[in-house]
Amino acid sequence: MNGLDNTFNKDTIFSLFFILLLNHMAHEPKVIIKDDGPYLVYGRVPLFEEHSEDEYPIQDVVALCRCGHSKDKPFCDGSHLREGRKAE
Repeated sequence: MNGLDNTFNKDTIFSLFFILLLNHMAHEPKVIIKDDGPYLVYGRVPLFEEHSEDEYPIQDVVALCRCGHSKDKPFCDGSHLREGRKAE
């Protein structure tokens, strides 16, 4: 037996399980539509261009442009703030 066998008791296992559960809940996929701002996509959702197999790097949170003025489309670069655009 090695020295690690005694380190994992019920409390440790429960704590690890709870941390993993909270981590999963924090990354549950969801989209928030910001008033007069971008779509905020949470949860490591894969993003693809239409008619392409290229995939953007997966991230925990992504802000997607709604105003059409971003220089970094499909991502929001804050242009809606400079342009004074309002969501329709």
